[in-house]
Amino acid sequence: DIQICWHIMMRCITAVSLAIVAPSLDGLALAHLNCIEGSSQSEFGIERMYGAVFWGAGSLAAGIGIDHYGFGFLYVLVVVTALASYASMVVYLVSIQQDSTNKFSKKNFLKPESNDPATISCQSINSPESGGSDDTRQKLEAKSDVPAFDLFLLICNEGYGKAIIFFVFTLATGISVVDNLAFIYFDFLGSSNTMNGCTVVFTVLFELPLFYLAPFLLKHHGPGRLLLYAGGAYVVRVLGYTIVPEGHMGIILMLETLHGISYANLKTGSVEFVSLIVPKGSEATGQGILIFVNYLGVVVGLAFGGWLQEISGPRVMYACMGLIAFFGIAVLLLAETCCAKGNSSEKIRSENNIRQIGEYEHLCGNKVDRYG
Repeated sequence: DIQICWHIMMRCITAVSLAIVAPSLDGLALAHLNCIEGSSQSEFGIERMYGAVFWGAGSLAAGIGIDHYGFGFLYVLVVVTALASYASMVVYLVSIQQDSTNKFSKKNFLKPESNDPATISCQSINSPESGGSDDTRQKLEAKSDVPAFDLFLLICNEGYGKAIIFFVFTLATGISVVDNLAFIYFDFLGSSNTMNGCTVVFTVLFELPLFYLAPFLLKHHGPGRLLLYAGGAYVVRVLGYTIVPEGHMGIILMLETLHGISYANLKTGSVEFVSLIVPKGSEATGQGILIFVNYLGVVVGLAFGGWLQEISGPRVMYACMGLIAFFGIAVLLLAETCCAKGNSSEKIRSENNIRQIGEYEHLCGNKVDRYG
């Protein structure tokens, strides 16, 4: 059927576009935060908060518009938002060109010289003290640009990193069905397009404060615990789906607030952990790896979830997805307990800096004041 082929082609174009834009935006935000005096990458959540605002507003506008004017309204909305995106890119590029402080010049986004302690993060993660491979460390020392696969090995170098990547995969598997199949279930419960838009608004209500408080939460709980909170909120949400009776969309609205907790904590915790590992100049590549793991989980989740919903119904499917996410929580909780990494981002970053300085001293024979 020509319509199905057209739809699949559009989905592929959308996927390619997101694959390019998503890690670039995240990496650019992290790089800019590094260049702003008094800011740090832990403030990424505050930047991401504005995306949540427009996500909620756009979803509500789309739902109301489709109910009143049909799906033609959606096409107009897409064109308008695309033009707005191009306009924002032009404003950004012009602003960068007019920057007189040179804080955002290209050289500040690239890696410093190899004898700078700030560049040793990729090497120190694989240092003998951290249990890494000498061969891997020597290979990375010889490279000015670390390939994506080597960065993936850095992230997964320790058991804690492997646990976080596994958790991100399992939670993405679960979130994929609520992001893509939930509206089908809501129609079964008697929802309208306007109500579907309202469900997104309710998710954003909890995303906004959590993104705004991201630096505080990371400092006092650390990325690992934020991920555990995200998983717990997801499990409660989908188990709630299994018992909601038809015609009670009000209960669904209450459950949708948990999605804000899941998404904000997942985004904040995972982005922070990866940004602590990857060296300067590789922010976008690091976030690209994270998004790759995320979307690998989406593919698996939709394939399995769609098949399970066809043969057993949505309630059974959501219950099974909750179990999968719970398994990821158990693995990460075990890593939090055994690896003792459930500390604040400041402590993890401090430990990484000490490793970087130690490696610098070893390579260069120079002593560095660790506390000055």
